[in-house]
Amino acid sequence: MNHLYLGRIIRTDELVICIECLLKPKNPQEDKKMKDFFTHFFDLYSSCQSVDYILRSLIIMFQSYEQEQIKVRWSGKKNGLMEISHNKLIKYEESKENIQMTYQNQEEKDQIKFETASINNYNELKSFMEDTILQVNALKNYQPVKNVMPAYNQIYKIYDLFYGKKPDFQEENIESQFQYMFAILCHFGISLDEIHFYQNSKKIPTSHYLKSMINSMRPYVNVQEIFEDVALLPDVAKRIQIIGQNICSSTNEKDKMKHLKEISQILYTKEWRLSSSASSMEIGKYLGIEAKTVDEVLKLKRELNRKIEGE
Repeated sequence: MNHLYLGRIIRTDELVICIECLLKPKNPQEDKKMKDFFTHFFDLYSSCQSVDYILRSLIIMFQSYEQEQIKVRWSGKKNGLMEISHNKLIKYEESKENIQMTYQNQEEKDQIKFETASINNYNELKSFMEDTILQVNALKNYQPVKNVMPAYNQIYKIYDLFYGKKPDFQEENIESQFQYMFAILCHFGISLDEIHFYQNSKKIPTSHYLKSMINSMRPYVNVQEIFEDVALLPDVAKRIQIIGQNICSSTNEKDKMKHLKEISQILYTKEWRLSSSASSMEIGKYLGIEAKTVDEVLKLKRELNRKIEGE
């Protein structure tokens, strides 16, 4: 039986990471989907991810496969190696300057060995030992999420109502879709307590909490299996649908993301960055957007408020 082999070399600012995965095949369709997803995932998100994130992502990705072997090597400020075979962590090494840790699990027997050259900083050695032991324990015991927290179910439901479709967490612009959606909805009194926005260097309202939520979902190939349907208050659900349907229908599919970004920028700037009496020209100048576009967005907001109040 031919095995499914997947391999990548990833370069981040601090590390070069080499990934080799040997899996027992399932069927041609599933195998092709996994190959495409594996490439797509790391092409999009590797540049800003840590080794820890990549290791956990691999465990999540391949949870439905029998893992003959997963081997990850990294070099740079730290050097390391991880091997997983048949869903078990069997080897983990990490070294930094004059310190090295080696973990092996053979025949269900755990062995950890530390080696050090001359070292003057006891606290540095202690920190390294504690961190690497915690990392080994985390990888040994890590299990993919089976049920998500209530907030995840809520943002999943809100997305479905706003866009009229289920979210695909492997889409390239999925985070932007969530960020723009919630940045707009908060101006109509709809949000979650944990989601707070600030304006980033590109003058786009952004929530760190929301970014973290979306990134934690990215490695799941079939994310719908872990979400539960939740019931929002009827008036809230209706308002989300009205806002989403009217905003998404006010532009074509090609320009939708640009349109959503501009709406979120304009509403946030008017309420939080400039005075409430700021003109469309002032808002447009601040954002680098035409005053005509600002007028259209503010008019759209007034129309939406009338529709919501009329329901």
